[in-house]
Amino acid sequence: MSSRYQKPYTIPEAFPPLLKELTREILREQPENIYEFGAAYFKNLLDIQTEEQKAQQTSLLDMGPEEMESFITEIFLSADKDGNGYLDRKEFQDVLRSTDLNLSKRDYRKIMIECDENDDGCIEYNEFVPFMVQVLQAFKAKDELENEMKKEQADAAEMAEAILIKGMYQEDFLEQLGKSFLAADQDKNGYLDRKEFKHCLRYAGLGLTKREVNLLMAEADTDMDGKISWQEFATKCYEIMVWHFTNEILEDQRKFPANELEKDLLLMFEAADTDQIGLLHQSDIKTFLKEYSYELLGLTDLQISVVFSESQPDKGGLVDYAMFSRKAAQLIFTFIDYESQYKRTKAVVNVSKASGSQLMRGVDKDKVLDLLTAVFLEADEDNTGTLDRNECFEALMTLGTGELQLRPKEIHALLSAMDEDENGMVTYSEYVEFMYDVLCHLEREEYIQDVAFEKAVTEAPEAVEEPVEEAPATEE
Repeated sequence: MSSRYQKPYTIPEAFPPLLKELTREILREQPENIYEFGAAYFKNLLDIQTEEQKAQQTSLLDMGPEEMESFITEIFLSADKDGNGYLDRKEFQDVLRSTDLNLSKRDYRKIMIECDENDDGCIEYNEFVPFMVQVLQAFKAKDELENEMKKEQADAAEMAEAILIKGMYQEDFLEQLGKSFLAADQDKNGYLDRKEFKHCLRYAGLGLTKREVNLLMAEADTDMDGKISWQEFATKCYEIMVWHFTNEILEDQRKFPANELEKDLLLMFEAADTDQIGLLHQSDIKTFLKEYSYELLGLTDLQISVVFSESQPDKGGLVDYAMFSRKAAQLIFTFIDYESQYKRTKAVVNVSKASGSQLMRGVDKDKVLDLLTAVFLEADEDNTGTLDRNECFEALMTLGTGELQLRPKEIHALLSAMDEDENGMVTYSEYVEFMYDVLCHLEREEYIQDVAFEKAVTEAPEAVEEPVEEAPATEE
């Protein structure tokens, strides 16, 4: 007898036929214990369904490239209700997670890491399907070697856990990313939309590459509401980066010799040198290096400043890029090669235990900040809060004989840390804190090169106090 107070339940459409089939089997078999028979019956159905799913996955991986592309395209077309060739992020992810494709979490992540959204957060799947086929074909080849790779995976995971992500401890990495997140949250509501979040990741100064940004974007919005909170993202961010590093160690994606890196840098700079004089301005080289870093290298802002300590610009800011490419490639290699990073990590642990590690040549942070601020204020005779590049150079040169005794390579690094506005002026107060970080990073780097690499990067002879004469001006 039903009650009007009884909670209503919806019976799934597939349940009555399922129950009918069970009843038929019970009547035919006449089991002594109906409950045990029913449990065994449903377990058998579940096993059959699991095997069918495995067979479906096997048939997908056994397809040739053309057949696989057609199969995947049909799945995307069925999800594209308005037929415009685009899917929003949730629709795209739903397709990837569908039982038709039956992708593992690893396969899903490896596909999403290459997936670019447009400004509306949509993905043009027709352009992406051929690439996805290549990825799945690669998965097939790799899966055949899976048993042989188990030990390698364990070793890679152990190394990735040991390596400092982007040269930082976990708490430092998350702290800097958290500051960038808060700065991007202009209305202070605790959330960023996807466009704001992508900008935050790229310009956090952490050296995240395009592929790393794609991966973090794919994993960020866990509740699919289009808004990312720091609380929901921070808990998984570092784990994702460790997974990514483990994967890259296994695939040796960054293991290329320093001389190949030097060639790439040189070709990039030569293409920009339209006058073919062998010189480029330090600010132009920095722009190219940052773009290359985003596409492939993954250097943090501090690491880029360390690289520029080897730039030796003349008074006009021009750099002999052939000489710079050679020295920069050797240094960058120690930042991005995983075996080098492992050595670097051990050296960083040692230097962090050293006494006085919070001092810059025996001078504490507040004193260093005061000294930097004072020289800029003294140079700023008009009290505008800005200086041109030459004025910044002259101001920093005065610290070469004071308490800090800055060396030319440190001055080059500090100059590279400052960005000029459209009028060629630098608002120096914005950079004082970062300049302190650069100096500390340079001092730590010198120790690391000594301990971990036995001076793998050959230091240039110290320049004289006066800068190199300015190169002849070229015609505009």
